[in-house]
Amino acid sequence: MSIQSSSALSSKGRSLTNEPATTTSDFYTSHLTLVQKDPYNKDSSALTSFFNEICPLSEDAITSIHEGTRAVFFKKGQFLSTPASKNDNLYFILKGVVRGYVNHQGKDLTMWINADHEMVGSIPLLGILTPSDQYLQALDDSILVIIPQTLFEYLYERFA
Repeated sequence: MSIQSSSALSSKGRSLTNEPATTTSDFYTSHLTLVQKDPYNKDSSALTSFFNEICPLSEDAITSIHEGTRAVFFKKGQFLSTPASKNDNLYFILKGVVRGYVNHQGKDLTMWINADHEMVGSIPLLGILTPSDQYLQALDDSILVIIPQTLFEYLYERFA
């Protein structure tokens, strides 16, 4: 399955397949609705503002972020990732609420809850690249910017 370009989407977005994801690119294009890429980059501009608060970004870094990210919509209750999804993306929440939880002895244990203008991802993902036992779930209708792990690593190696 290939990643849909934003030019192929209607102004209201496009619903993609609901089949289970098995690879990163499959996960990127399943279970979610891509949001029309904003020609003024407002979606990724919120992300670059977030990064700029941590460390000033060069114009090249900002361009890489604008070109390498996409906004997506998740319905309330929908999963961003599961232990089986092999998802290596990070997310920036433009609007909404997301929780990270694990299932321990048949009970869901919430590890964190994040909302607007915060980053989320599976904790083991950050630098370890081992399978995560975390579930990431939208608690509200949410719009998030997907930051592929490869982009995050590229930005760190090239601009940090």
